[in-house]
Amino acid sequence: MSNVQATERPARMRLDENAIRRMMDRLCAEFGNDVLREAVTDTIEGCLRDLAGTPPAPMPELCERLARQRLLDTLHPDGEISCG
Repeated sequence: MSNVQATERPARMRLDENAIRRMMDRLCAEFGNDVLREAVTDTIEGCLRDLAGTPPAPMPELCERLARQRLLDTLHPDGEISCG
């Protein structure tokens, strides 16, 4: 089991495991070999923690967007992203 599934946090209780798994799969597919699955898991955990006070309805989308941005920031710390 991943760290995300093993970790109990108030924000996690509002997201089902399938939503988290789909989020993780989408981000892993998007970043391919540039980011390890463990890094995606850790990033999602951090986002869930940071968004703990968020209402449940927007939580999955907000968490995925925040995780994506944090992963991009890790890959491109200078803020420059090439488009192709």
